[in-house]
Amino acid sequence: AWKLFNPSGRADFLAQIDIVGKGRPILDLRAAARRCRMKPSCFPYQLEEVVGDFHYAEDRVILTDFRGRHGPTQVSLKLAEVVLYCNGGYRADLYQLRADNLWVDQEFLAAVPPMVRTAFATLRPDQPIRIITDLVLIENQGATQYHWDGSAAFARTKLQCGLEASEATGQIALRGWYDGSKLLAQGNLRLDQVTVAQLPLRDVRSPMRVTE
Repeated sequence: AWKLFNPSGRADFLAQIDIVGKGRPILDLRAAARRCRMKPSCFPYQLEEVVGDFHYAEDRVILTDFRGRHGPTQVSLKLAEVVLYCNGGYRADLYQLRADNLWVDQEFLAAVPPMVRTAFATLRPDQPIRIITDLVLIENQGATQYHWDGSAAFARTKLQCGLEASEATGQIALRGWYDGSKLLAQGNLRLDQVTVAQLPLRDVRSPMRVTE
């Protein structure tokens, strides 16, 4: 659990350890992060001023009221439930993961999965975006699966879509999964406004389907 979150700094904690005979000690740990630092192994993106409440018991971690920042980017998480597998893997269910004022820079691109990196590196938004999603990560024997249901919103942003799109304001919503080799995502695109080839457009709507 410690390696998964990689925290450093100060925290308040309360621990109960039960030892019965020669069996494995039973640990129940509650900790409250107090503006510490964190760089999760599943998303190696350095976060500062982290606050949140952690509860570890019976190979399960519950995280609530999580907040942190990366430069101007504000990151928050309503709830996370992490089940730790005996072989070193895990399943993490993240609910209402949110990043506001998120700049798509090299640090962000280096932290995200390859398919997300390719998409953002192609679009190259020149303004910060907002991402809100539910996310499931399953890591088992070195392989990682991703399942998500979320959206990315942007305002007056320049995007590279074959033709350059400028002043784009709207949202992309997608639900899908990626297992390291196969990708399937479906959703919709909503553009309140955009300019393509000097042609201003309004109220653009389109379904989306992404496969690999």
